[in-house]
Amino acid sequence: MAENSERSIVPLSERRLAIALSGDSRIAAAMVHEALVVARDAGHSTIGESPQQQYERGLSHYQGIGVPQDYAEAVKCFRKAAERAHSCGQYILGSCYRHGRGVPQDYDKAIEWVRLAAEQGLAEAEHALSICYSNGEGVPKDETEAVRWSRRAAEHGLASGQTRLGFAYHQGHGVVQDYSEAITEHSKKGS
Repeated sequence: MAENSERSIVPLSERRLAIALSGDSRIAAAMVHEALVVARDAGHSTIGESPQQQYERGLSHYQGIGVPQDYAEAVKCFRKAAERAHSCGQYILGSCYRHGRGVPQDYDKAIEWVRLAAEQGLAEAEHALSICYSNGEGVPKDETEAVRWSRRAAEHGLASGQTRLGFAYHQGHGVVQDYSEAITEHSKKGS
């Protein structure tokens, strides 16, 4: 009887998982899947998931790969990864806010998340932040700051950052116009 009362304390999904791990592999796989579904439905969908796994699950929902496309579910996954300092999760969560995918459009939140990723050195986030400063999206328009972020993206080897920096030098936006520097930046593209 003590055994039964002790078993009743363990949630049903955990008991099924324990049984599954001790039995036939096909039955085990089905029971593990069922346990994870029960855990997900109970709000524990990321049990044991790393930030990278949360990010990848978000991408699956965002792109509709293996699951129906669902931006709102993707945002939940990206947020979990982003809150654990995953730079790609931070960047794409910011992008979701910027474009209003799965969340209401909010440039302030977009900048907050993209900046966190950019400060970790994610070139795509640095480039996106450059565009935001150039267009005045969520931040005051500031060509000098746009060039600073383009330069960082370019230094990290991002071709679009190199192109953007080259155009800044060519047009004199945020920097002194310098055709030779423009050519230098454009020639880095793809190398």
